[in-house]
Amino acid sequence: MEFMYIKTFKNMRGELVSVPVMKKIMLVFLLAGILLTGAVTQTYTMEIEKTGEAQMTQSSDLSLYDVGGSEMKAVIIAACKNITSPYSCKTENNKMIISTDMTPTEGGYVFEANYGIVSTNYKLKINSVPLNKFNEAIEKTGNIQSTGVGAIDLTQNNSQYSQAFRVVDLEMDYVVKMPGNIESISAGNVIGKMNGNTGEIDLLKVMEEGKPIILTSSEINWSAIVFILGIVVVIGLAVSVIIKKNKTK
Repeated sequence: MEFMYIKTFKNMRGELVSVPVMKKIMLVFLLAGILLTGAVTQTYTMEIEKTGEAQMTQSSDLSLYDVGGSEMKAVIIAACKNITSPYSCKTENNKMIISTDMTPTEGGYVFEANYGIVSTNYKLKINSVPLNKFNEAIEKTGNIQSTGVGAIDLTQNNSQYSQAFRVVDLEMDYVVKMPGNIESISAGNVIGKMNGNTGEIDLLKVMEEGKPIILTSSEINWSAIVFILGIVVVIGLAVSVIIKKNKTK
């Protein structure tokens, strides 16, 4: 690959970072999707259904793409517009948002549902982040090359990558929306935040921990409870009728 020039800028901590600007724009979608291109935040969101299938979304901040010149940001936005099914892409509020549906195999996770009489308990184990899927969506537009790096294996220590992301002030979060209220979210010693059916955890810390993200949630089986109460009422009425008949004899 032939470089046109090297552009140097200061990140938010005042450290100098050099960016190669190429004849054919190359986005290094390395692990987080964008390395040394000036992204401030990147969020991965998984909204999982009771069936185990999930919608996965990658949201990337575009505010610092200008460090590579206006051409870089323009190519990014054009690529987003050209992304086709089964992916969707939009740019809003200075973010590029790519979404697609995934199965447990494609998304690198295991989902379990244990149905009880009163409640249903769910458990989600996230072993990897499927960056290869989002990279594939971008590459198919023909305007951008990626490194071809696969998914982030959360069961391995990825400190070398998390440190590189911190140097360029890149923050990464993983957000999960579960069926039922979340009771716990963690990856080894890294504890996430919970709010109703939504959990959030620092992905850079998870990379350094080298443990999968595990969530648990539960919800009340109201339909089962109503059914049981209905049976109890029917039995109660039947017993009442029998007692009355016995009294009249």
